[in-house]
Amino acid sequence: MIKSFILLASLLLTINVYSQNSDDARFRGGLILGFNATQIDGDDMGGFKKFGLNSGAIVYFVLDERFSISTSLLYSQKGAKSSFNTKNSFSSRKIIIDYVDIPIQFNYHDKEIAIFSGGIALGRLVRYKQFVGGIPIHDTDPNPYSDWSLSAVANVTFLIKQQFGVNIHFQYSVLSLGERFDESNFKNRGQYNNILGLRTMYFFN
Repeated sequence: MIKSFILLASLLLTINVYSQNSDDARFRGGLILGFNATQIDGDDMGGFKKFGLNSGAIVYFVLDERFSISTSLLYSQKGAKSSFNTKNSFSSRKIIIDYVDIPIQFNYHDKEIAIFSGGIALGRLVRYKQFVGGIPIHDTDPNPYSDWSLSAVANVTFLIKQQFGVNIHFQYSVLSLGERFDESNFKNRGQYNNILGLRTMYFFN
């Protein structure tokens, strides 16, 4: 999976280099670096208390001066954390589920002031850990989460000069993360990733 991530990132950067040398400049590439504040709806732990990395590369296919279609390759750390700070408390819980996400979005460019985006994201689970009272239980319990996920995504990027932007990111699972969870208090006994993100963006061209 890591090799695939590096290969796809290299492909995105290659497309961007080509676009810089093209008179038509139909492509625009960039880098993303920021963080997620996450929770899992249905796990009985409320609040966006779990923080993690959200980073990768993005390429825009320019349709005209107002509209574009984009795809990204992102490493996104998700999960949930209880409100208890004491690691050895048996009431404390922490869930770590990291994904490689590939969002596909439709974008509206507002006179180089902001970019409004919405679409879907396919995710591949690459890491799972769960702790109860500071003790890892993922080594003894089977992974309850599916290898693949599907999410709805929405973003707004406020542009700073021409090459920099500040991005506010929202993402929510369209499908439950795995099998039905008997302890879930959410609809259909499912669990759903709920993500708020703040990211910086650098555009190559």
